[in-house]
Amino acid sequence: MSTKKTTLHQTRRDLAGTAAVQADGKKRTVKPRGRRRVALAVATVTAATVLSACSTGSSGSAAGAPDAAADLPLPATDAYNITNSPSHKDIDLAIESRSMRVGGKEIKRYVYTDAARPETAALGAGLPIVVDAGDTVRLDVANGTGTATNIHWHGMSVPNEQDGPGLLIEPGTDHTYSFKAEAAGTYWYHSHERPVRDQVDEGMYAPFIVRDPADAEYDLDQILVLDDWVAGGNVGHMEVVGDVDTVNGRTGKDISPLALATGQIAKLRLINASSARTQVMRFPVGVRVTHTDGAPLPEPYTTRSLEIAPGERYDVELAMTDSTDKNLAITNERDAGLRIPITYTASGAKPAASPFTPPPTTSLAPGLNARNPDVEMTLSDDMAGMSGHRWTINGEVFPETGRFDLERGRTYRIRFRNDGMHRMGHPMHLHGAHFRVLDHDGTPEDREIWKDTIDIPYGQYVDVAVTFDKPGAWMVHCHILDHEDGGMMTTVDVR
Repeated sequence: MSTKKTTLHQTRRDLAGTAAVQADGKKRTVKPRGRRRVALAVATVTAATVLSACSTGSSGSAAGAPDAAADLPLPATDAYNITNSPSHKDIDLAIESRSMRVGGKEIKRYVYTDAARPETAALGAGLPIVVDAGDTVRLDVANGTGTATNIHWHGMSVPNEQDGPGLLIEPGTDHTYSFKAEAAGTYWYHSHERPVRDQVDEGMYAPFIVRDPADAEYDLDQILVLDDWVAGGNVGHMEVVGDVDTVNGRTGKDISPLALATGQIAKLRLINASSARTQVMRFPVGVRVTHTDGAPLPEPYTTRSLEIAPGERYDVELAMTDSTDKNLAITNERDAGLRIPITYTASGAKPAASPFTPPPTTSLAPGLNARNPDVEMTLSDDMAGMSGHRWTINGEVFPETGRFDLERGRTYRIRFRNDGMHRMGHPMHLHGAHFRVLDHDGTPEDREIWKDTIDIPYGQYVDVAVTFDKPGAWMVHCHILDHEDGGMMTTVDVR
């Protein structure tokens, strides 16, 4: 198969360094509309169970937040346990700067909250939005911070004008997003305003769950948002990596345990919100993987470990049949506070049956496996003198990477090749569509897998197939946020 660089018609745009644009190349700025949501007061969460941090030396960071106005206790119930939760499809979403205590140390961060539910201000991984497939979602977003921002609905199928990066919500203004939650799955939402890392790493993210009717049959439906926070210092090399691991904003002994009994089955929704680090999750028993990045698998599989790159999501089923009570735990690859306890109670109940029904397999477009890539993106990096390190696509940094012009409804074979100087992967995220993984370095994928984010290992390439059904200018970028901010981003223009 040809390995030459195959570039579609590329046109450079003057994007003024912004993260994304509309189809005409311009970013919309949201102006004050004379109507403001009541902003929640900035508060200090005195409980040390909620961890957060801001990146050192970041511009427009949460470090400029006002002093605390009140103490907010943690919610009495686990907001990330969404078993039997109602659908919240009309929300006044407030973006606020807050102070939280980490082991006696006050740290500034951002948080997404529900203005109608003040207790959500204490949620360490932001406000979980939970709706049902087919719901029309309306989100009135009030920016109560001192920095301009926007929201991207990561992995969700929304019209291009709702995708987020093409607009700017200035401080003190509000904006309404409205779209239909088309496909059930585990998604998340976060800022996409550059520098993206400064806002996402400091807390501008939260889970977004679109439920399938079968999800109501699980005994436990649990969101697990994984992250690492800079509490004592940055332990990364070329990226910001925190020294404390969290699950839903909690660490160590403050992580809520999962309770399970014989005859019960749990759905665990794992989301890696880390700005740079791949989380290697280790399970004490085999778990059944049913979804990748929100997409159901025609052939689920069982594993005891998962490597989850930044931006990726996995849904897994957990059921146990041991004849004795057990206290177990889910851990990751380092000893930095991530330990999710599992309390198992044995009984004589029959083993649980999975409510998940795999979708039928789909056929590839004729000739797709035999043809050369329609688009090739070579991911690399170099030193650029006084301007510092550059993270590039086809030798250029955004916005000089230009655009790839694609046709709506046509299936394309895209190759991501990691040819960087540094021995590291690049988790590439595509806006606007899910793609099917075809092969890794020429070896065909052994099962049908659909994703919106995939790690490209150092020195290798990955081919994917994608068909866009919505027009617009869609972003493609590395989800290591320092790399995205450093230029590893481009635009796919679908007509």
